Amino acid sequence: MTRSNLPVVIVGAGHAGGRCAERLRHFGWQGNIILVGDEPCLPYERPPLSKAVLVEEVEPSPSFVIDRDMLAALAIEHVAGQVVRSIDLRNGTVCLADERQIGYGKLVLATGLTPRRLPMLDVLGSRVCYLHKLEEARALRDAIKTGAKLLIVGAGFIGLEVAASARKLGAEVTVIEAAPQPLGRVLPARMANLITERHESAGIKILCNEAMDEIVQTPERISITLRSGETIHPDLVLVGIGGTPNDALARSAGLHVDNGIVVDDHCRTSDPDVYAIGDVASHRNPHYDRRWRLESWMNAEEMASNAARAICNQPPNEASVPYFWTDQFERRYQIAGLLEPKAEIYEQGVAGESGYLACFVVDGRMRGLFGINAGKAFRKAQNLFRGGAVAGRDELRGAGFLAACEPADA
Repeated sequence: MTRSNLPVVIVGAGHAGGRCAERLRHFGWQGNIILVGDEPCLPYERPPLSKAVLVEEVEPSPSFVIDRDMLAALAIEHVAGQVVRSIDLRNGTVCLADERQIGYGKLVLATGLTPRRLPMLDVLGSRVCYLHKLEEARALRDAIKTGAKLLIVGAGFIGLEVAASARKLGAEVTVIEAAPQPLGRVLPARMANLITERHESAGIKILCNEAMDEIVQTPERISITLRSGETIHPDLVLVGIGGTPNDALARSAGLHVDNGIVVDDHCRTSDPDVYAIGDVASHRNPHYDRRWRLESWMNAEEMASNAARAICNQPPNEASVPYFWTDQFERRYQIAGLLEPKAEIYEQGVAGESGYLACFVVDGRMRGLFGINAGKAFRKAQNLFRGGAVAGRDELRGAGFLAACEPADA
């Protein structure tokens, strides 16, 4: 059997991997498809883990990317609960933990990321948790009770989403962040402050420039002394300090790895028969002429589709401007493009209130967009990108945006 007659093997049965399998059939792949995942369940979307799974009175069904009926209808083989131990690029095989070997014609790596751990918290055992898988969300839900004291380490999107969910459930929530502000990797200070103010108005305590110095655990309680000297006594600690790409499998196989698996515009790696998609893939965005890994729902969808297109000999979709959203309390915050700290801001609406929009302009051109419960207005403003960050000041003024008095990093 030639390599061209062998199946497409997808390693990683999360959002990106499941979507890629479905898109392969959509774009006309007639051969076998084998989807291998280390979790025992079907591919599912992860955004609900920090929100709906925690707060709904009746736990919602997982948001499956592809269910059993679809797997059967599309003739996709799903190998669940199996870890891929190695890749043999020369012979075109992957080796599973149970020693099975599977030959491939094309290989797609959708191995995702692993949450960063804090070894100093390991002494807390079941009182410390991380949030990346459905089983972890269920355990966290069971632990958050009315009046429970929750400490969240890390004021990124996951940390703040869980903070909002836990507060809705009646928990006392403290968030500590080592950086000077929450969400510092993605938002300038002015936008981050709008989110911080909403959390603090709900009774959440957010401490920046803060870290843990000492942890003492007794059967009765946890005592954590912070760098500032304050001591807190949480019942539970959630760590949300980002993740690292699961690229060790690719590295050991000899693929080019640099903060993720490096791919081209077709999601191809340094081996032409191997592709990488989703959180683990490092790709170049032509609108900003930079290489990055994007950890978002939209990126999983787009890269899964483009890899399937490439395997089926179809051209990729036009590269889009990055888009992300986060739901916290009654607000949906939306982000498109890059929100650069030194940008000029052009606004619609009242800062911090529903309907607020802010356009970020650098060198006279639109580079990013931020909105709060902006809905259709946000989608309309996205059109100003016109396939790239090109809208200028005059176009923004014509669309009803006014120059802000404060800079983005104020």
